Amino acid sequence: MSHFVKIARFAEFGSPRARTQQDFPLPTLAGHPKEIGPYEVLDVLGTGGVGAVYLAEQDGALSRRVAIKLVKLGMDTREILARFNLESQSMALMNHPNIAKVFESGETSSGRPYFVMEYVPGAPITDYCDVQRLDIAERLQLFVTVCRGVQHAHQKGVIHRDLKPSNILVTLRDGVATPVIIDFGLAKAIRGEPASMAGLTQQGQMLGTPQYMSPEQIESSDTEVDTRADIYALGVLLYELLIGVRPHERKFTQDGRLGFAKSAREEESSKPSTRLDELESEIAAIAEKRRTDRESLLKQVRGDLDWIALKALEKDPERRYVTVSELASDVERFLRKEPVLARPSSSGYRLERFFARHRTEVIVAILLVLAMVTGSTVSTVLHLQAGTSRSETEVVIRVCESMQKEIANAHLWFEEAISGDETLDVEDDVYRLLRRSMDSVELALLGGESPFGQVLPVHSKSAAADLRTLRSELMSYLRLTEERWKNKDTSGKPGGPLDHKYDAAYIELLELSNGVVDELQMRSVEDWERSARAGILANLLTLVSVVVGLVTGLRSLSKRA
Repeated sequence: MSHFVKIARFAEFGSPRARTQQDFPLPTLAGHPKEIGPYEVLDVLGTGGVGAVYLAEQDGALSRRVAIKLVKLGMDTREILARFNLESQSMALMNHPNIAKVFESGETSSGRPYFVMEYVPGAPITDYCDVQRLDIAERLQLFVTVCRGVQHAHQKGVIHRDLKPSNILVTLRDGVATPVIIDFGLAKAIRGEPASMAGLTQQGQMLGTPQYMSPEQIESSDTEVDTRADIYALGVLLYELLIGVRPHERKFTQDGRLGFAKSAREEESSKPSTRLDELESEIAAIAEKRRTDRESLLKQVRGDLDWIALKALEKDPERRYVTVSELASDVERFLRKEPVLARPSSSGYRLERFFARHRTEVIVAILLVLAMVTGSTVSTVLHLQAGTSRSETEVVIRVCESMQKEIANAHLWFEEAISGDETLDVEDDVYRLLRRSMDSVELALLGGESPFGQVLPVHSKSAAADLRTLRSELMSYLRLTEERWKNKDTSGKPGGPLDHKYDAAYIELLELSNGVVDELQMRSVEDWERSARAGILANLLTLVSVVVGLVTGLRSLSKRA
């Protein structure tokens, strides 16, 4: 499901309009090149210690606006060029809608290197959220998309090391607000960097933005920083998106870097809700930017979001989320009102989350239970029958789940065998599992004795039809497996046509199996609903009988009087 937030008032936030050369008087480009390779420079987007970023336009058949990063004159040292090349290579590795794309690289006529990347006309994510007055859920949805982009970078072996709002711009794409991560100038390769990169980070050198840096990034050597440094920075960003301030406003003192590192190591992060409650004079304005009031904002942040933010901000990397994907998934659990992993689990907490998700259903269920307690014998019999049906369904579901595990094992072992693992016996380790899976499906269709006890045949026509289809697909899958094994050196080898066909058949088989389980579960729910309706009817009949009996008794007593 897409987590992009649709914003109709982007113009209010100040989207850069389409601009021409006339919008940029020449004095604004004084001291800067007018052309870089085949590109005409339109504006200076930003400058840093070693380079500048320009808005440029390419004319000709491929007319487009781009951002160009160019090394400054006199800054072409070995270290700077190596890091510049690493940034270009890191961004070129990635292909994700939430990461700015690199189109090409080159050198100017004077030998200064540059690379051309996607131009992102947007605002820092925190500014965008405040101007658009996004509520907490909308901010979290944008945050999740940022996490997906960072996770993609990690999967490509790149740590950003400078995640902050100004490096995460929100732009409109087809009317949808989309965060885009930029500036991999401090990126670090996870799986080892080229020899040319060795020693770029000097002893005592600190790379990054202090307010968003993890304690280990501040005090450790370059080689000791891993993906969890980015998780910490995302925790700071989440904190800021929730309550408008960062957990720590770090500043250098006369003690220098050692003192700074010591304070970062010893500082404790307050819960976002606690910190928000302390901002008495600012909390009304903060809540207004989130389209809510003070009490509602405190209620939303307190609890699960406190736990999520503090877990991402743990000083000890071992206690943070293991991956960015895990952080994003926990935020998504919060949005779905499910228990979050950051919070200690308890029966009461799980029950509270369940009630939050199904408030109406729970209330209705309680009323139904109360009605069933006073039901008649007919209601009791119907409930017993429904219970028997559920038991039968649960057994069949376990048979299907067991079959899925065996198919997965067979698929895994077959892939290892066809890749050259001679220790595997395809007949015993693969074919036998697939045949046993067919036996399990046959058992669910016809009934009989199983490891789970006596299995009754499926009564639902649609579920039975799905099971027969599943059995047929299993047979086809077994034949395809045998065919691929026979042709393992030709069309069956990894990457061959039979390989693709085999994977597609495996996925289709699992999806079909899941469909059978869904059908059985739906049938169980329908049985329960039927029994509940029958119970209500029986209770109504009982109530009517009681009322009629009372009326009749009162009439009889009045006549006797």
